[in-house]
Amino acid sequence: MRRLTQGNEPSALLLEELKKPSRKNISDWLKSIPRVLTGMYQVILERLDSNGDEEKKQMRERILLLVAMALRPIKVSEMQYACVTEDGEECFDPEDKTLLSKEEMLEACGSLVVISDEDVLRFSHSTVKEFILQPQEKQHKQNYSRDKE
Repeated sequence: MRRLTQGNEPSALLLEELKKPSRKNISDWLKSIPRVLTGMYQVILERLDSNGDEEKKQMRERILLLVAMALRPIKVSEMQYACVTEDGEECFDPEDKTLLSKEEMLEACGSLVVISDEDVLRFSHSTVKEFILQPQEKQHKQNYSRDKE
């Protein structure tokens, strides 16, 4: 068990997802585990989207895209301001904004994002970036379920 939870391994993502409350029977859930890693990312996003909180979804999309497209690592403090800056906003007064906490950012992104000891946001696995940057149509068209053997 210790080996499964160390580092940035895909198995750690799986264990993280198993910790989340679900109405599904665990054995049924285990049978439906995606065969490919990108399928696991899709399952995580679907679970996060299932609460219907559109504001949290928009925040998650912003965080994931900024982390993926940044030319350098993004510090938590920078992301806090990026998340409360509105598109097209001409005047930005930080005193008028309520910044997100680290916990709110991590909760919005599930196990796809972690915060390093240096207070930098990064993906939990190197393939998350590839998944985030691929066209959404491709994300949804991939076969994420186990094939019958």
